[in-house]
Amino acid sequence: MEAVGESSAVALEVGRVTPNQLGNISLREYHSNRSLAGGGTNSESSRGLYSPEVRARLESGPSAATLSPLAEHNGFLQLHLHGYNASFLMASLRNLALFLDGDHSSNVLPMEIRIKDTHIDLKARKPFCLN
Repeated sequence: MEAVGESSAVALEVGRVTPNQLGNISLREYHSNRSLAGGGTNSESSRGLYSPEVRARLESGPSAATLSPLAEHNGFLQLHLHGYNASFLMASLRNLALFLDGDHSSNVLPMEIRIKDTHIDLKARKPFCLN
């Protein structure tokens, strides 16, 4: 986290992302199965080969205006995926639409998304059959 005058920035790096698709469960079940304990250490990071799969940075204020005129007030998001491999069920991604869809007006968030050496496999529960 960084704050200089009226400008601020928050950055996050995630070394390894492992999706866990739980299906349809209640909120109580979800919270009871979550652990606050961190995972094991990454042997690659101890050898100096650490390269995060996900990097995110949200910047706002006057310094962000250099990235986009809207960024001074709305913020600017930078998201970088590098070397990320995952498989997702199509149903899991469809469920995200509930959070992205809405009748309320929202602010435009300028962003930059970079994807490099990434493979995402989308799977259907039942095999596709083309007739």
